[in-house]
Amino acid sequence: MSFKAVAWCKDQDCNIPLTKLVLVWLCEYADENNSCYPSQKHLAKLCGVTDRSVRRSLKWLEDNNLIKIKHVSGTSNRYFVSMDISDHTPLDAPVQPAVSYTHLTLPTKA
Repeated sequence: MSFKAVAWCKDQDCNIPLTKLVLVWLCEYADENNSCYPSQKHLAKLCGVTDRSVRRSLKWLEDNNLIKIKHVSGTSNRYFVSMDISDHTPLDAPVQPAVSYTHLTLPTKA
């Protein structure tokens, strides 16, 4: 899940609530490159609507440059959330070490 993509999608205006919900799910599934490939049938099930309704929402999102769609024959399409790439953390960014709490002592019952 891309937390930045989910945060970004909250600020986007959509034509209808379903379109916003489809965008939220795409952002929820987005990887570090802001791409995902849920099927239209799966998105429809998540949203509680028909595949056709999802296709309409995807078309609106693409027409309004919120997503890009790479059409793939025989499998799920690939969806790219159109966030500004400068908002992403570079893949080669240094990772901060995890905090260790092994040196702490828990209080004991008296």
